[in-house]
Amino acid sequence: MKFIYTSILPLAFTAQQTMWSPSSWKAFPSQQIPLYPDPVGLETVKTEIRKMPPLVFAGEIRRLKSELVEAGKGNAFVLQAGPCAETFAQQDVHELKRLLTLMIQASLIMSFGLEKKVIRIGRIAGQYAKPRSEDFESDGTTLTYRGDIVHDYETRSIDPERLRRAYYASATVLNALRGFAGSGELDLEEIRSWMLPVEPSGEPYPQLNDFVETLDKTMRFVKNSGGTPTRREEPEFYTSHEALLLHYEEPLTRCEQKTGLIYNCGAHTVWLGERTRDSPAHLEYLRGIENPIGIKVGATTNPQALVDLCRLLNPLQEEGKIMIISRMGSDHIMRALPPIVEALKRERIPFVLMSDPCHANTQKVNGVKTRFISSILQEIRSFFEVCERMGVPAGGIHLEISGSETLTECVGQNVSEEDLKGENYSTLVDPRLNNLQTLDVAFFVASLLHHHKNIASTDGRLRKT
Repeated sequence: MKFIYTSILPLAFTAQQTMWSPSSWKAFPSQQIPLYPDPVGLETVKTEIRKMPPLVFAGEIRRLKSELVEAGKGNAFVLQAGPCAETFAQQDVHELKRLLTLMIQASLIMSFGLEKKVIRIGRIAGQYAKPRSEDFESDGTTLTYRGDIVHDYETRSIDPERLRRAYYASATVLNALRGFAGSGELDLEEIRSWMLPVEPSGEPYPQLNDFVETLDKTMRFVKNSGGTPTRREEPEFYTSHEALLLHYEEPLTRCEQKTGLIYNCGAHTVWLGERTRDSPAHLEYLRGIENPIGIKVGATTNPQALVDLCRLLNPLQEEGKIMIISRMGSDHIMRALPPIVEALKRERIPFVLMSDPCHANTQKVNGVKTRFISSILQEIRSFFEVCERMGVPAGGIHLEISGSETLTECVGQNVSEEDLKGENYSTLVDPRLNNLQTLDVAFFVASLLHHHKNIASTDGRLRKT
């Protein structure tokens, strides 16, 4: 059963409520954290990271939390997306720009359907660690790849110096993202010049063309009427990663001087994964930070245990603090999600409900990991149906994507099962949507947002328009 932690250790937490520190997690059992052969070297690197500037700032984190409050009410929608796992080698400036452009393009499409703001959160600038089901590869001796922050894919030698490399890599990516966002290149008035191209034969092409035409006409109308079109020289863009390798999270956890509050300054928001939801060390760490926290929930999640977990991580019942990210699979969501939503509503737990339609729909075709777009779309459709039935807003979607137009890792649209064998299958962990597939999902979500209009009124009840 999941959530062993919350069911057998509540007294331990009661006793230590006043004893939290960024390193107090080390007194608890942990999962998914590798054993470092050089503990002295590890502490040396962590000490150096503590002295380095924060990657993000408390004010930015508070702004995101306030925006998530609106998502919880149905007045906004979250697009959280990015690669499955970042690598130190994948810092090509053009690749980063394509990813940012794709996210903005997809968010505009969704915003057009919702007629509300879309909050962009990247799985980026810190997603260097990955949880794994097994400690070793099939040969029984090679360590499973746990991300570049732990070890190199080729050598698999655990090295604390890679924590420092992860910090600098994250800083580089953040600098590039902020530079692109502030460059003025992504102005809505110039959308035709910067949007990612889609082949006319691709299924989303007619929709994309119609969308751009409508946006163009709107911008021209406002301009010709003497108004000033809303400009997007600096589109808001937040960062996130899984709070997995606590040796990295710990030294980036800082106290804001003016408030005395504690923030993880390595990302605007972090999430608790399916494999660490019952890891005492991870829960101990996360209960002490002010950042919004995502909680991945699968089909076997115990509803009452999730309620207890939310109370642990959000004892003040703040709105905008907890994102419940459903990752159940297209075959299970209609059965498994309603009891969870019912329990959270019954106990008056504030939350933003989101869908991760990728992770639980992963399968192997001829030994190759892939995801079928049809299963992803079905889980999204079911998610919206559950939201409408249960009377809660659909708060967002969480995707694994790449800005590449030639990637062939997920089956659907321009990718067949045969394409999985090609050179454009390059993921080191899980398959990602290419840009055409991502835009297809964006239009699908936009159509559901437009149809259902899952927009909550201020008292939390849905209204259909």
